[in-house]
Amino acid sequence: MKATVIATRVLISLSGISLLILGILFWLGYALAYLNVHMALGLVLVLCLLLLVVLGLSTRVSTGLTLLVLVWSLLTPAFGVLQMRLLPGEYHWLIRVLHLVIGIAAVGLGHILAKRLVTPEPLVSPGAGPA
Repeated sequence: MKATVIATRVLISLSGISLLILGILFWLGYALAYLNVHMALGLVLVLCLLLLVVLGLSTRVSTGLTLLVLVWSLLTPAFGVLQMRLLPGEYHWLIRVLHLVIGIAAVGLGHILAKRLVTPEPLVSPGAGPA
């Protein structure tokens, strides 16, 4: 499982960096022909998150975090697809910033869950306090 988590984490990093670079180019008015590449990379990111969710649920790693990543992995592509219809006009830049924040949070949540999957939680016995 550790190798799968590491490979998934690498894919999350590579897709996240690529998505960020393409997104910046889009904001600057360049590379608009690569919108399908951006969407495909977003799909790779979401599939990686979903794989981590499955691993998290199967190993019972922090159920709250795992469910948060699940919800976030569903929110991310939905917002990406709908963003052009949201708040059109002068204030659409707010939607763009929100899209960026959602994407960066998706990458961060993926890394947090991946780390929890490969790092065992410390066992604390009841009543154990500082020495």
